Amino acid sequence: MLEPFKLPVTYKGKELLLDAQFSRTGYLHKITVDISGVEFIFEPDEERNYRAISSDAERRGSVDPGLIAAVVAALEDNFKTG
Repeated sequence: MLEPFKLPVTYKGKELLLDAQFSRTGYLHKITVDISGVEFIFEPDEERNYRAISSDAERRGSVDPGLIAAVVAALEDNFKTG
């Protein structure tokens, strides 16, 4: 089940609204976020902190790591439990 939404992210003093999709399989969930045309999948690790995964190795290097960190912070603000 995919549930699309807009993820508000503050980055370099600007408020961005990024396209995102939430998907759940059993107890696990993933959030796919389009960052500058590159899809990143964010999933919680063993400590419930989000980590980013991209299958597009060539294009992911073009995305500022600071923006990815800002997305992680926004996800943790909105979705992290416990």
